[in-house]
Amino acid sequence: MHEGNLDEDVAQLIRLEKKLQIPEGIYLSLRKQGSDWEFAIKLMVLLEAALGRVISEHLHNEAINSHCESLNINGRSGKVALAQALGIIDEAEKKTFLALADIRNAFAHKLENISGNLQDFASRLESQRLEALLKACLTVPKQMENQVSFLWRNPQPAILRSYMWIGGNNLLVALAFQDQAAERERARRHALELANYSTGGVATALDEWQSNHGLMNHEK
Repeated sequence: MHEGNLDEDVAQLIRLEKKLQIPEGIYLSLRKQGSDWEFAIKLMVLLEAALGRVISEHLHNEAINSHCESLNINGRSGKVALAQALGIIDEAEKKTFLALADIRNAFAHKLENISGNLQDFASRLESQRLEALLKACLTVPKQMENQVSFLWRNPQPAILRSYMWIGGNNLLVALAFQDQAAERERARRHALELANYSTGGVATALDEWQSNHGLMNHEK
C-alpha cells in the first residue's frame, strides 16, 4: 500500500492519465460529475485499463497490455490475481478492486439503474454487506482495521459513491507509482544491455542510467 503526500499523489495520477491517453484531471472530475451509473462504469473502465497497462510495464512487454484487455477482473486467471502474483498490488488493494467491481456489476449492469443512484442501491443492501463494501473501498491494511473501523460502522448509504471514489483514487495512485518503478527498472535493464555493446563497459552504462534518473552520486 502506497503512502505519500498529496502533491506527489496528484502528480502521479496526472502522469498515469497521460500514459493512458485520457484527458488530464478526468479522474478528479469523476468525484462529482455525471450520474452514479456513469460513475460506476467509468471508474472500473479506468481502473482496469490502468491495471493492464501497469502489468504490461512490469513485464516489460507491450503485447501483454492487449492480452490483459481480454482477461476478467476477478478469478484465478483474472487481472487482479495476476497483479497480486506479480507484487503490483497487495491484499488490501486486491479487496478494493474486487469490491468496486462487485458494486459495478450489481449496480451498473442493471438497465433499471441507469436513472437510479448509488444511495438507493446502498440502502437496499443488508447493513453487514454495506459495511464490508465500504471497508474494502478504503484500502485499509489489516493491521489498521481496528483503529479506523468507525469509518464503516453503522454506514450511511449516501457515502457509498464518495468511498468508491476514494478507493479508486488510492488504487490509481498506487498503480502510478508501480508503473514508474517498472519504467525505471526497464531503463536500468536497457542500460545494462547497452553495456554489452559499449566500449565504456557496465560502469558507463550505469552512470548514464543514473544520470537520466537523477540518481548520480554528487559527492564524486
